[in-house]
Amino acid sequence: MAECPPRCSSPVQVPLRPPLCSPLRSPLRSPLRSPIVSPFKNSKWAPPSKCATPLSPATPNSHVLSPDRFIPCRKALDMEFAHHSLTQEDSLSEAEDHALQSYKNTLANTLFEDKKCNTVLGTSLRSPNTQQPPNSPPTPLSRQASLRGVYQQNKKRNFQKPAVRNIPTKEERILDAPGMLDDFYLHLLSWSGCNLLAVALQNNVYIWNAETGSAHHLCGLADDQPQRYYSSLEWSVQDNNILALSNGPPENEIELWDAVAGAQVTTLRGQAHRVGVLSWSGHVVASGARDGTVMLHDPRTQSRVCQMTPHMGEVCGLSWSPDGQQLASGGNDNLVQLFDINRMDTPRCTLRGHTAAVKALGWSPHQSNLLASGGGTEDTTLRFWNTMTGACTHSVYTTSQICCLLWSKHSNEIVTSHGFSDYQLTIWKFPSMQSLAELKGHAARVLHLAISPDGQTVVSAAADETIRFWKCFAKQDEGHGIKSPKSLMGDTVSRLSESALMIR
Repeated sequence: MAECPPRCSSPVQVPLRPPLCSPLRSPLRSPLRSPIVSPFKNSKWAPPSKCATPLSPATPNSHVLSPDRFIPCRKALDMEFAHHSLTQEDSLSEAEDHALQSYKNTLANTLFEDKKCNTVLGTSLRSPNTQQPPNSPPTPLSRQASLRGVYQQNKKRNFQKPAVRNIPTKEERILDAPGMLDDFYLHLLSWSGCNLLAVALQNNVYIWNAETGSAHHLCGLADDQPQRYYSSLEWSVQDNNILALSNGPPENEIELWDAVAGAQVTTLRGQAHRVGVLSWSGHVVASGARDGTVMLHDPRTQSRVCQMTPHMGEVCGLSWSPDGQQLASGGNDNLVQLFDINRMDTPRCTLRGHTAAVKALGWSPHQSNLLASGGGTEDTTLRFWNTMTGACTHSVYTTSQICCLLWSKHSNEIVTSHGFSDYQLTIWKFPSMQSLAELKGHAARVLHLAISPDGQTVVSAAADETIRFWKCFAKQDEGHGIKSPKSLMGDTVSRLSESALMIR
């Protein structure tokens, strides 16, 4: 039997292949050439020892053989990108910094042109050192110093956080109003410029002083005709003490009263049917009747200025523009008619889009030719119109009947009152039409709205025979942001026993 060679014998030394040193050899014809520097070039490599044990720690060997190159598996490597990353790393960062500085200089020239001031948030957009070469990148310390300068400059500017207005969702005050008629087409609440609130309760009219909290009876219809009632009232914008009242059928007259003196001034006649809405513009008062007729009266001459019939149903909304040049009327025929003061005999424009009676009308005090309108139960849509073009610019679906609307005097906000089922007041932000708050408290549809002279408090009257005061809007002072509203109503809460208006 032949003897077997020993298991551990010295390895056979195989001469290494000489390197391919030709610089003109193509990488495709010589796959052994690699531009990547071998990570094992300076490492010590040795064959396993004679008596190596599996999984035992390796023993260093003094006889080291160094291979001339490391050939990786090229199937999962992008050799061109790796070589580019190793050789062009510094030049990339320099090019990026140069491009960023060029962009800043172009932006500064565009924004400020030839102006000396070319800073944004306290830091210059131009290069801080015009003599510095464009390819020299700033050091990390200079970047930190620049950011520190921006932070310090912003601290010196004393920026204030945007004021967030807290809208109270609880009413400020409640008045009992027994005898409030549940009629969608009537207007029975108005707040004068001298801080007097007028309320019509069936056949009586009461005045409540918001400064003192006292109330008194102004006038009433004959007791022998209990079926008669006041159908509308409105304070004059020219004389804050004059109140216009419509005494309802069968007379359908418009009475003018001096609320301070407690005396009737004059009577305006002409309407043949119930007058459900009144609106003042200077010395002229407009009235809308049940037969679709709109009349303009001048109390100074006790004459009728003009008469038109723009609606096929009852006129339930009237509103003059702030400049007094346009009159908008809403009717039970689902239309909004626009009249020009220079030609009142025929409507200048008809706004179509509502699918129910339009009672809620209001002109924006901040933007000319902007009218808001709200539809009834079958519509429930709040629409905004450009009265010059007749186009509907914005609309929002409110899910419930819109009875009234009011614009804020200080901001682009609007409040609407609603019917079934929540009986709430909703405050909207225009033009985003974001709902800012919902004010709930009434137990029946909110038929009437009025705003205080300072534009902060809104009063609502509902079919649940209550009158509630809400802090809806805030007054904005110049340079001080939104100011917390102070009530125009006196702090003294008086309890009246002889008046129909009872403070809770």
